[in-house]
Amino acid sequence: MEGRAKKENMFRLLPLSSLSSSFLGASLALGLVACSGGSGGSNSSAADAGGLNDGGAMTCPAADDFGDLGAAGGNVFAQSQYLSVDVELASSPRDLFVVELFEGSAPFENGIAAGTFEISGTQTDYNTCGTCVSVWADVVDGTASMVYLAQSGTLTVTSIEGRFTGSFAATGGSSTFVGYRLTTDTSSEEAPECTLKGGNVSWDSPI
Repeated sequence: MEGRAKKENMFRLLPLSSLSSSFLGASLALGLVACSGGSGGSNSSAADAGGLNDGGAMTCPAADDFGDLGAAGGNVFAQSQYLSVDVELASSPRDLFVVELFEGSAPFENGIAAGTFEISGTQTDYNTCGTCVSVWADVVDGTASMVYLAQSGTLTVTSIEGRFTGSFAATGGSSTFVGYRLTTDTSSEEAPECTLKGGNVSWDSPI
C-alpha cells in the first residue's frame, strides 16, 4: 500500500486489537464517539456532540496543555512505508501523542530515514506531511473523536533500526496543536477553536 493511501482518513487507529498503533486504515468504518470533555481541558468549540457538524455545542477533547513529557515509553507500529509511535497522555478518556513517518511524502521521498526535521509548512497538514506529529483525543475502540496536528516544533529521529528512537522539541518550550473534527463519515475539517499546547517528548521503543 502506498504511504499516501494510508492517509485517506483520519481518526482511526489500527489494528483495533492493540491500540498501540496509529496506522490509518484505507476505509473508515467509524463508530463515532462523543467528544465528552477530554482530559480536563476547558477549550470549547462549535462542533456537535457526536463529531458530526450539526451545529450543536460541545467541549473540545484533550487537555489544554500536556506539558513536558520528557523520556516516555511509547508503542511502535511498523509497516512497509510507514512507522509510528504513540505515547499515552491520559488513560480515561484515552489521549495519545502520536508521531507518524510516511514514505513517499516529504522529507521521505526516497525512504524513511533518521534526521532532524522542522514541523512547519507542509508538515503541519495531514494531506502532505511525511513527519506528522499529533495528539489523538478520546480514543475509544480505535477511533479518536478529534485529531490535533502540531503547527511547529522540531522532530529528531535518531534510530529506525531495531528501535524507534527520537524526540519532539516544542518551539519556545510549547508548540500549538490545531484540532480537526469529522464533518461526515468520510471527511473532516479544521476546528481552529480547538487548540492545545504541548512540550518536549522523547521515546526509545523496540520495533
